Amino acid sequence: MSFLIAATEVAAKGESQSIANLLEQGSTVLIVLIALSLFLVAIVFFLYFMLRKEVMLPTNFLAEADRLTAQGDFESLATLCQNNSSASAAVLGAAAEQLHSDAESTYDMIKDAAESEGSHQAGLIHHKLSYVTDISKIAPMIGLLGTVLGMMQAFSGLASDFGAVKPVALADGIAKAMVTTAAGLIVGLAAMFCHSLLRQRASHLIDELEGRCAKTLRKFMKAAK
Repeated sequence: MSFLIAATEVAAKGESQSIANLLEQGSTVLIVLIALSLFLVAIVFFLYFMLRKEVMLPTNFLAEADRLTAQGDFESLATLCQNNSSASAAVLGAAAEQLHSDAESTYDMIKDAAESEGSHQAGLIHHKLSYVTDISKIAPMIGLLGTVLGMMQAFSGLASDFGAVKPVALADGIAKAMVTTAAGLIVGLAAMFCHSLLRQRASHLIDELEGRCAKTLRKFMKAAK
């Protein structure tokens, strides 16, 4: 039993030392990449919870919007949409506001108002996704910067005196270059993977949003006649 405890302590100590060594080898560049990876995790979780059907197309809101549309109460519908922060509320609110402000609005006018707001909402979603794309591009570049700095450190002594260069110093510089390169690629690849998943999720929800709002727009025209 004591042998297992001792082995566990040695393994834990070795792991902590290896992490410390990696941080030492990576220097400031690795710390920047770690901070960037933490930001990536935070933005991915935020986008994952934002890109949900219940957030973009709330069931209770849509049911109430359908009820007010059937009654032809577009003023109350516009107020309802203003008090809701979902993407569907913004799109339907634009259509309701158009019909409320101009009772003679044609279907094309209402559709244009809804499509304009729909494009705006889609743009906001893609703008948030662009943060993940930026990380996928920036992280490898930061890793490459660490590579250049590491190689400069490794070969800095060669210009002055080749014989005075210590193998340990040369190895440290090359280790720094390799660690930062690997870290930059890992963060960049993770960001690309997350962006692909979130983009597919966003596209599916945007398509569903367009279909649901188009269905309600047709009800608008029936109620307005």
